[in-house]
Amino acid sequence: MKFPDSPTPPVLDRLPDASEATLRERWEGLEAQLHRAVDYVKLIELQQRTTERSDSSFLWLKRTVRELDQYARALRWVLTVTEADASEGAP
Repeated sequence: MKFPDSPTPPVLDRLPDASEATLRERWEGLEAQLHRAVDYVKLIELQQRTTERSDSSFLWLKRTVRELDQYARALRWVLTVTEADASEGAP
């Protein structure tokens, strides 16, 4: 490990398939994992050591976590809208 004194980044589970049922079933847990990853990136960014913050691996992780967070917000919106449509009886 390059930075043994730093906490390790959290792991995000992979979905076993891309079905809507699986997504709805596991979404809250995945969102919680992603929030921990976002918090981890923020924690590293707040540290005074510039070597870790400027490390290429951390920069890749930071970019990936931000992209995943954007995708997650979009998915949450879709899940919310389709759930609302289903409860209103829309086809």
